[in-house]
Amino acid sequence: MGKYVRLAQANGVSWPLPEGMDEAELQALLYPPRAGARRYLEPEHARLHSELKRTGVTLQLV
Repeated sequence: MGKYVRLAQANGVSWPLPEGMDEAELQALLYPPRAGARRYLEPEHARLHSELKRTGVTLQLV
């Protein structure tokens, strides 16, 4: 069985596709967004911005 057939079956997509469904909608059905923890934490942008304003502080130091 092919990769896309398995994806379609796992996500409840049947053939023929509904009338008017475009490629973006099909992709969203086949590859739903993953829920869960991110691999890396997001930086605190406000703190980062204020640290970079200080004299002699570089992005590498922060």
